[in-house]
Amino acid sequence: MTNTQKYPDGLTHLTCDTAPDGTKFFWAKPEFRNLSLLQSQTDFAAPVLKASQTLLKEARQRFVYRTPTGTGTEPVVIKLFPLSFIGSKLRHPKYAYREFCNTVRAKELGVSVPEPLCFIEKRRMGLVCCSGIVQQCLDGYTDLRSLYHADQLSYVQVARYATPVLIDMFERGTNHIDLRDENIMLDQKTGMLKIIDWQYANFVPPRTPWLLEYLTAYFIRLAPETYRTELAADWLPTVAEHAKLTAQEADLFVARTRALLPNRAKVKQRLALTAVAI
Repeated sequence: MTNTQKYPDGLTHLTCDTAPDGTKFFWAKPEFRNLSLLQSQTDFAAPVLKASQTLLKEARQRFVYRTPTGTGTEPVVIKLFPLSFIGSKLRHPKYAYREFCNTVRAKELGVSVPEPLCFIEKRRMGLVCCSGIVQQCLDGYTDLRSLYHADQLSYVQVARYATPVLIDMFERGTNHIDLRDENIMLDQKTGMLKIIDWQYANFVPPRTPWLLEYLTAYFIRLAPETYRTELAADWLPTVAEHAKLTAQEADLFVARTRALLPNRAKVKQRLALTAVAI
């Protein structure tokens, strides 16, 4: 069954197809429509991988796998959120729906992200029991943390790759609040970077005060413990220089970022870019 439905947040009008198990596929663009994906699972709420599919990650409410499209085109990644608990079902927009919308918005702003292809939703008895997103498969890309652990990059090199990402977010007003080394994907052959995992993000005016500080402090806090002091001491001035801050702005940036480091800010605080005492 195919129809056109207005997406709940008014983002766009999306073509919708329904899989045999009742799962709905909302395509980001008509040219992304791929009916073979509707047959890729017998039940998207309880996925069982086929021989041609590869599990990438599995957690309590995450199931991420790579699958061929069946059309001779490139494979895709499907990220499912099976929602078992009633609370999760009632708050279902915070999962795949939010990540899909944020990824679409980031791409519109020019951020380098995997192409968002589709939003998935399955309901039972009126409640969402599973949601998901279909996106570009990043074959050839590896996250910066894995490259560091494989001794293919030093952490100085990791920080060097992360610097333009932080600056780009700052310049575009993109508050990705989980911008850690694991969410920055690098193609070592081309040097291209892609930013993943957009479930928690919001969008503010470019160069908003405290945006660069929160992004940078979070990256440092999630870095290997042995490098955090070095990053706070030596890397922060480099970030300020790349952001083209004045000397006074650079001093303020360093002081603010260091003030954020002792205590990990909560999600709401990072989304709101709450100022802290320095």
